[in-house]
Amino acid sequence: MSPLSTELADKLAALASALPEVVSSFLDGELGPTPQRRLADQLADLADVLNDHADDQERGIIELSAIRASAGRLSKLAKRRGCGKLRSAAR
Repeated sequence: MSPLSTELADKLAALASALPEVVSSFLDGELGPTPQRRLADQLADLADVLNDHADDQERGIIELSAIRASAGRLSKLAKRRGCGKLRSAAR
């Protein structure tokens, strides 16, 4: 897996593990400005990496098949981050 794919997987897993608490806090009316800004920064960073990854895929630098071949590694990463099972959204 490319370094950019690894970075993207790490950022997606981090976001997935943070979202349940963020959503719960938001719905409970307890999500203050600081955590909102932290989430916004995390989303902006993820968006940059995701766009770079998509650009590299379009250029043929990163192949989807290579990412699929690393699905086991991604699932382990997700479990370590407390995300449960990753579903294939790349189809």
